[in-house]
Order: sequence, then C-alpha cells, then structure tokens
Amino acid sequence: MKSEEVSRKLGVSPEYVRKSKGIFRYHVSYFYGIIKDAQSLINKVLLTFPEAEIIDSGNHWHKFVGGAKSGSAKDSFLWVKFKILEK
Repeated sequence: MKSEEVSRKLGVSPEYVRKSKGIFRYHVSYFYGIIKDAQSLINKVLLTFPEAEIIDSGNHWHKFVGGAKSGSAKDSFLWVKFKILEK
C-alpha cells in the first residue's frame, strides 16, 4: 500500500504520512507547547487499519519556530510508526 492511499483512508493530507522500508509514519503538528501523547493517533490508525502493527510512537517537541515545515526537526508533532500487515 502506498502512503497516498493510507493518508486518504486516514482522512489526512498526504504530507502527514510517509513510508520508508514498509513502515508508515503518521504525524500531526501542534503549536505553543501543548503536551500530549500519541494515543489518539494510535487509536485512529487501529480503527482505520485493524490489521496494523504499531511499532513506535512519540511526541517531538521543539521550541516555536515560525515557518517550520510540518514534520521537520524544527516543528512540534505527535507521531506513530506502523506496518500494515497482509491479511
């Protein structure tokens, strides 16, 4: 499955889903020090893809930088890495 198809099924822009070596990373940016965990992303992935295997998740916090690209090292974002297992 391609990252574009995964992003469409998750209902998010393709820029929020990346694929490398069969592992998808779905991330959501946030602003101003809002501290959360990635459980909501994990729940969304498992609801959309019940056959998914969650590999890792986390919160990448960075001090605010105006104009930081979504998902970049200078952005704050929650993320989840997962594989979609074949049925």
